Amino acid sequence: MTLLLTLSNLSKILRYVHKNRPEVSEELRGWSWRQPPLLFPYENIRLAVSETYGTVCPSGRDIYLRHVLRMRTKPTRQQVEGYLIHFLLNKFTTTLKLFITSEPASPDDLYRKLIAEKPLVYDEWLGYLNSQGLELEDVENMFEMNFREVWVPMALEACSEYAKSMMANPYATQETVLAKIMPVFSEFEVDGTPLGFSDICRIDYFTPFGLIVEVKTTFPHEMHGLAAAAYAMAVEANFEIPVDYALLQYVWFMRKSRLRVAQRLVPLTDALRMRAVEVRDQKARIIAEGVDPAPEEVCGSECPFSRVVNQG
Repeated sequence: MTLLLTLSNLSKILRYVHKNRPEVSEELRGWSWRQPPLLFPYENIRLAVSETYGTVCPSGRDIYLRHVLRMRTKPTRQQVEGYLIHFLLNKFTTTLKLFITSEPASPDDLYRKLIAEKPLVYDEWLGYLNSQGLELEDVENMFEMNFREVWVPMALEACSEYAKSMMANPYATQETVLAKIMPVFSEFEVDGTPLGFSDICRIDYFTPFGLIVEVKTTFPHEMHGLAAAAYAMAVEANFEIPVDYALLQYVWFMRKSRLRVAQRLVPLTDALRMRAVEVRDQKARIIAEGVDPAPEEVCGSECPFSRVVNQG
């Protein structure tokens, strides 16, 4: 399984979604943000969805350290690796769309062009690291492994789908072909302020089928479903489009640096939405009241604040 979201791959999921839609109360749709329970109680507080539903610090102490004590820290290696996977996914999506819509090419030529982007993609990744002041000893090896396991398999599958589409209808427009290969919008931005989140919330993939897709580079956690519910409500608040399901794609490296991909389809039920609202208000209350929620807590190595807090 690769991470490519082709129309044929999504169709299998959508068949299940259409037959098993959860009943969602009107008051828990994002467009009801002006009234309880979605009404956000703090006028001057805005949180990123990613930090609200972070998995490294469920107590919310990272919120306290970052927003109340104004501590700053650099991401951990695990977080940087996650950034790299997301970077490659977004870059591949935009590159593929550009190549398919700019000029006709054979499947073989398309594959060669995608692989030939490697030096440019690497340079762009180095530029990002430099802009964030991040220095890694084995940055080239990290990039090589991720490019091989993420970019190359997606290029192979995309070109295979491209060949199938062209054989089925040689006169199809490039837009039609593209819609069949990748009918999604990557790094899709929505305004989260109606629900108390930051003004720019980026969803990994937004589909025109009432389904959002989030890519996770850690093991499954309750917070992943809550974050998906928050993104879904933000979409509903912005566009009045009901979103009933989220597809969570889990990505991690196994032995011998081989990539494993797993999927979980999450129904965005009333209970999940309500829990997402409760966590949102709990995290915002930490900032409003300025109280450390876990003063005795010792940070794990995966927490970017561990070096500051544990030494203090």
